[in-house]
Amino acid sequence: MSKKKEISRRSFLTNVAAGGAALTIVPRNVLGRGFTPPSDTLNIASVGVGGMGRTNLVNLSSQNIVALCDIDWRYADKGFGRLDLDIERLKKRIELPGPPQPGESSAGFDPVRAQARVDRMVRLKTERLPKATRYTDFREMLDRQKDIDAVVVATPDHMHASIALAAMDLGKHVYVQKPLCWSVEEARKLSRRAKETKVATQMGNQGHSSDDGRTAVEYVWAGAIGEVREVHIWTNRPPGLLASGCPASGAAQASARTSQMERP
Repeated sequence: MSKKKEISRRSFLTNVAAGGAALTIVPRNVLGRGFTPPSDTLNIASVGVGGMGRTNLVNLSSQNIVALCDIDWRYADKGFGRLDLDIERLKKRIELPGPPQPGESSAGFDPVRAQARVDRMVRLKTERLPKATRYTDFREMLDRQKDIDAVVVATPDHMHASIALAAMDLGKHVYVQKPLCWSVEEARKLSRRAKETKVATQMGNQGHSSDDGRTAVEYVWAGAIGEVREVHIWTNRPPGLLASGCPASGAAQASARTSQMERP
Protein backbone atom coordinates (compact mmCIF):
# COMPACT_ATOMS: atom_id res chain seq x y z
CA MET A 1 0.00 0.00 0.00
CA SER A 2 1.29 3.43 -0.82
CA LYS A 3 2.27 5.82 1.94
CA LYS A 4 -0.29 8.30 0.66
CA LYS A 5 -3.22 5.99 1.35
CA GLU A 6 -2.17 5.40 4.95
CA ILE A 7 -2.35 9.09 5.85
CA SER A 8 -5.79 10.21 6.93
CA ARG A 9 -7.16 13.62 6.03
CA ARG A 10 -7.10 14.70 9.65
CA SER A 11 -3.49 13.64 10.26
CA PHE A 12 -2.45 15.38 7.06
CA LEU A 13 -4.01 18.65 8.16
CA THR A 14 -2.43 18.25 11.59
CA ASN A 15 1.07 17.81 10.20
CA VAL A 16 1.14 20.40 7.44
CA ALA A 17 3.33 23.48 7.84
CA ALA A 18 2.04 25.96 10.38
CA GLY A 19 1.77 28.75 7.84
CA GLY A 20 -0.42 26.71 5.48
CA ALA A 21 -2.51 25.27 8.29
CA ALA A 22 -3.32 28.73 9.54
CA LEU A 23 -5.10 29.39 6.27
CA THR A 24 -7.25 26.27 6.32
CA ILE A 25 -7.85 25.27 9.94
CA VAL A 26 -10.13 27.40 12.10
CA PRO A 27 -10.04 26.57 15.84
CA ARG A 28 -13.35 25.48 17.35
CA ASN A 29 -13.20 28.19 20.02
CA VAL A 30 -12.98 30.87 17.31
CA LEU A 31 -16.08 29.61 15.50
CA GLY A 32 -18.08 29.33 18.70
CA ARG A 33 -20.28 26.64 20.15
CA GLY A 34 -22.28 24.62 17.65
CA PHE A 35 -19.97 25.28 14.70
CA THR A 36 -17.69 22.65 13.19
CA PRO A 37 -14.25 23.73 11.96
CA PRO A 38 -13.46 22.79 8.34
CA SER A 39 -10.71 20.45 9.52
CA ASP A 40 -13.31 18.28 11.31
CA THR A 41 -15.53 17.73 8.26
CA LEU A 42 -15.28 15.06 5.58
CA ASN A 43 -15.68 15.45 1.84
CA ILE A 44 -18.55 13.10 1.01
CA ALA A 45 -19.63 11.66 -2.35
CA SER A 46 -22.90 9.76 -2.70
CA VAL A 47 -23.82 7.26 -5.42
CA GLY A 48 -27.56 6.70 -5.77
CA VAL A 49 -29.37 9.70 -4.32
CA GLY A 50 -33.00 9.21 -5.33
CA GLY A 51 -34.30 7.06 -2.47
CA MET A 52 -32.45 5.97 0.64
CA GLY A 53 -29.51 7.98 -0.63
CA ARG A 54 -31.47 11.17 -0.06
CA THR A 55 -32.09 10.20 3.55
CA ASN A 56 -28.37 9.52 3.97
CA LEU A 57 -27.56 12.96 2.57
CA VAL A 58 -29.94 14.63 5.02
CA ASN A 59 -28.14 12.91 7.90
CA LEU A 60 -24.74 13.86 6.44
CA SER A 61 -25.58 17.50 5.78
CA SER A 62 -23.14 18.59 8.51
CA GLN A 63 -20.34 17.32 6.25
CA ASN A 64 -19.00 18.77 3.01
CA ILE A 65 -20.92 17.01 0.23
CA VAL A 66 -18.75 17.44 -2.84
CA ALA A 67 -20.20 15.00 -5.40
CA LEU A 68 -23.50 13.30 -6.26
CA CYS A 69 -23.98 10.48 -8.76
CA ASP A 70 -27.20 9.03 -10.14
CA ILE A 71 -28.25 7.59 -13.49
CA ASP A 72 -31.77 9.08 -13.24
CA TRP A 73 -31.59 12.72 -12.25
CA ARG A 74 -35.27 13.31 -13.09
CA TYR A 75 -36.23 10.90 -10.31
CA ALA A 76 -33.51 12.12 -7.94
CA ASP A 77 -34.50 15.76 -8.40
CA LYS A 78 -38.12 14.90 -7.55
CA GLY A 79 -36.87 13.71 -4.18
CA PHE A 80 -34.84 16.85 -3.63
CA GLY A 81 -37.82 18.92 -4.77
CA ARG A 82 -39.90 17.41 -1.96
CA LEU A 83 -37.54 18.74 0.69
CA ASP A 84 -39.55 21.96 1.05
CA LEU A 85 -42.77 20.00 1.58
CA ASP A 86 -41.10 17.65 4.06
CA ILE A 87 -39.69 20.60 5.97
CA GLU A 88 -43.08 22.34 6.20
CA ARG A 89 -44.86 19.16 7.31
CA LEU A 90 -42.35 18.56 10.06
CA LYS A 91 -42.53 22.17 11.21
CA LYS A 92 -46.33 21.87 11.54
CA ARG A 93 -45.93 18.64 13.51
CA ILE A 94 -43.54 20.43 15.88
CA GLU A 95 -46.05 23.25 16.38
CA LEU A 96 -48.89 20.82 17.14
CA PRO A 97 -47.52 18.14 19.48
CA GLY A 98 -49.76 15.28 20.41
CA PRO A 99 -50.06 11.49 20.51
CA PRO A 100 -47.97 9.40 18.08
CA GLN A 101 -49.27 9.45 14.52
CA PRO A 102 -49.09 6.60 11.99
CA GLY A 103 -45.45 5.77 11.29
CA GLU A 104 -44.15 7.43 14.46
CA SER A 105 -42.53 5.69 17.40
CA SER A 106 -44.85 4.53 20.19
CA ALA A 107 -42.55 6.40 22.57
CA GLY A 108 -44.05 9.63 21.31
CA PHE A 109 -43.06 12.52 19.09
CA ASP A 110 -39.78 14.21 20.01
CA PRO A 111 -39.86 17.88 18.92
CA VAL A 112 -36.17 18.36 19.66
CA ARG A 113 -35.12 15.57 17.33
CA ALA A 114 -37.66 16.73 14.78
CA GLN A 115 -36.23 20.25 14.79
CA ALA A 116 -32.74 18.85 14.35
CA ARG A 117 -33.97 16.98 11.27
CA VAL A 118 -35.55 20.15 9.91
CA ASP A 119 -32.22 21.92 10.34
CA ARG A 120 -30.42 19.11 8.50
CA MET A 121 -32.86 19.20 5.58
CA VAL A 122 -32.58 22.99 5.30
CA ARG A 123 -28.78 22.76 5.32
CA LEU A 124 -28.81 20.07 2.64
CA LYS A 125 -31.11 22.07 0.38
CA THR A 126 -29.55 25.51 0.78
CA GLU A 127 -25.86 24.78 1.40
CA ARG A 128 -24.85 21.31 0.22
CA LEU A 129 -26.81 20.49 -2.93
CA PRO A 130 -26.01 23.69 -4.85
CA LYS A 131 -22.26 23.15 -4.41
CA ALA A 132 -22.03 19.42 -5.19
CA THR A 133 -20.79 18.33 -8.61
CA ARG A 134 -23.20 16.00 -10.41
CA TYR A 135 -22.33 12.81 -12.28
CA THR A 136 -24.18 9.96 -13.99
CA ASP A 137 -21.27 7.46 -13.88
CA PHE A 138 -19.56 6.61 -10.59
CA ARG A 139 -16.37 5.66 -12.45
CA GLU A 140 -16.11 9.14 -13.92
CA MET A 141 -16.79 10.63 -10.50
CA LEU A 142 -14.02 8.64 -8.82
CA ASP A 143 -11.62 9.43 -11.66
CA ARG A 144 -12.26 13.17 -11.84
CA GLN A 145 -13.20 14.15 -8.27
CA LYS A 146 -9.91 14.14 -6.37
CA ASP A 147 -11.16 15.64 -3.09
CA ILE A 148 -13.37 12.74 -1.95
CA ASP A 149 -12.72 11.32 1.53
CA ALA A 150 -15.67 8.91 1.76
CA VAL A 151 -18.33 7.41 -0.48
CA VAL A 152 -21.94 6.52 0.36
CA VAL A 153 -23.40 3.73 -1.80
CA ALA A 154 -27.22 3.64 -1.96
CA THR A 155 -27.83 2.31 -5.46
CA PRO A 156 -29.92 -0.75 -6.41
CA ASP A 157 -28.49 -3.81 -4.69
CA HIS A 158 -26.58 -5.38 -7.57
CA MET A 159 -24.14 -2.43 -7.79
CA HIS A 160 -23.22 -2.15 -4.11
CA ALA A 161 -20.11 -4.34 -4.18
CA SER A 162 -18.72 -2.98 -7.46
CA ILE A 163 -18.90 0.65 -6.35
CA ALA A 164 -17.59 -0.07 -2.85
CA LEU A 165 -14.61 -2.01 -4.22
CA ALA A 166 -13.77 0.77 -6.67
CA ALA A 167 -13.92 3.36 -3.88
CA MET A 168 -11.74 1.30 -1.52
CA ASP A 169 -9.18 0.78 -4.31
CA LEU A 170 -8.67 4.56 -4.21
CA GLY A 171 -8.41 4.66 -0.41
CA LYS A 172 -11.91 6.07 0.12
CA HIS A 173 -13.90 5.17 3.21
CA VAL A 174 -17.27 3.59 2.35
CA TYR A 175 -20.76 3.40 3.81
CA VAL A 176 -22.83 0.83 1.92
CA GLN A 177 -26.56 0.41 2.28
CA LYS A 178 -27.95 -3.05 2.92
CA PRO A 179 -27.83 -5.58 1.45
CA LEU A 180 -24.05 -5.30 1.37
CA CYS A 181 -23.77 -7.54 -1.69
CA TRP A 182 -25.37 -10.32 -3.72
CA SER A 183 -23.14 -13.29 -3.00
CA VAL A 184 -20.71 -14.84 -0.54
CA GLU A 185 -17.92 -14.26 -3.06
CA GLU A 186 -18.64 -10.51 -3.14
CA ALA A 187 -18.74 -10.42 0.67
CA ARG A 188 -15.32 -12.04 0.86
CA LYS A 189 -13.89 -9.64 -1.70
CA LEU A 190 -15.20 -6.65 0.23
CA SER A 191 -13.81 -8.00 3.50
CA ARG A 192 -10.38 -8.62 2.01
CA ARG A 193 -10.25 -5.21 0.35
CA ALA A 194 -11.23 -3.42 3.56
CA LYS A 195 -8.39 -5.17 5.42
CA GLU A 196 -5.91 -4.43 2.64
CA THR A 197 -6.75 -0.74 2.33
CA LYS A 198 -7.43 -0.16 6.07
CA VAL A 199 -10.28 2.21 5.27
CA ALA A 200 -13.31 2.69 7.53
CA THR A 201 -16.34 0.70 6.34
CA GLN A 202 -19.92 0.21 7.48
CA MET A 203 -23.14 -1.32 6.19
CA GLY A 204 -26.33 0.68 6.63
CA ASN A 205 -28.08 -1.16 9.45
CA GLN A 206 -29.37 2.05 10.99
CA GLY A 207 -31.96 0.54 13.33
CA HIS A 208 -29.65 -2.15 14.63
CA SER A 209 -26.95 0.47 15.26
CA SER A 210 -29.12 2.36 17.74
CA ASP A 211 -28.43 2.49 21.46
CA ASP A 212 -31.65 0.59 22.15
CA GLY A 213 -30.58 -2.21 19.81
CA ARG A 214 -27.14 -2.47 21.37
CA THR A 215 -28.65 -2.54 24.86
CA ALA A 216 -31.01 -5.37 23.93
CA VAL A 217 -28.09 -7.39 22.56
CA GLU A 218 -26.11 -6.81 25.74
CA TYR A 219 -29.06 -8.06 27.83
CA VAL A 220 -29.20 -11.26 25.79
CA TRP A 221 -25.44 -11.80 25.95
CA ALA A 222 -25.48 -11.24 29.71
CA GLY A 223 -28.14 -13.94 30.15
CA ALA A 224 -30.70 -11.51 31.58
CA ILE A 225 -33.58 -13.44 29.99
CA GLY A 226 -31.99 -16.88 30.22
CA GLU A 227 -30.84 -19.07 27.38
CA VAL A 228 -32.43 -18.08 24.07
CA ARG A 229 -33.75 -21.17 22.29
CA GLU A 230 -36.26 -19.66 19.88
CA VAL A 231 -36.91 -16.28 18.28
CA HIS A 232 -40.25 -15.09 16.86
CA ILE A 233 -40.23 -12.12 14.49
CA TRP A 234 -43.14 -9.99 13.29
CA THR A 235 -42.80 -7.40 10.54
CA ASN A 236 -44.90 -4.30 9.90
CA ARG A 237 -43.63 -3.88 6.34
CA PRO A 238 -46.59 -3.35 3.98
CA PRO A 239 -47.28 -6.13 1.44
CA GLY A 240 -45.66 -5.60 -1.93
CA LEU A 241 -43.22 -2.94 -0.72
CA LEU A 242 -40.28 -5.07 0.36
CA ALA A 243 -39.46 -8.74 0.23
CA SER A 244 -39.85 -8.90 4.01
CA GLY A 245 -43.46 -7.70 3.79
CA CYS A 246 -46.31 -9.91 4.96
CA PRO A 247 -48.34 -11.67 2.23
CA ALA A 248 -51.57 -9.95 1.22
CA SER A 249 -53.71 -12.93 2.22
CA GLY A 250 -55.63 -11.44 5.11
CA ALA A 251 -54.77 -9.48 8.24
CA ALA A 252 -55.31 -12.45 10.55
CA GLN A 253 -52.93 -14.69 8.65
CA ALA A 254 -50.35 -11.91 8.35
CA SER A 255 -50.40 -11.11 12.06
CA ALA A 256 -50.16 -14.77 13.02
CA ARG A 257 -47.28 -15.53 10.68
CA THR A 258 -43.92 -15.79 12.42
CA SER A 259 -40.38 -16.51 11.45
CA GLN A 260 -38.63 -18.94 13.76
CA MET A 261 -35.00 -19.81 14.37
CA GLU A 262 -34.43 -22.85 16.54
CA ARG A 263 -31.15 -23.72 18.15
CA PRO A 264 -30.05 -27.37 18.00
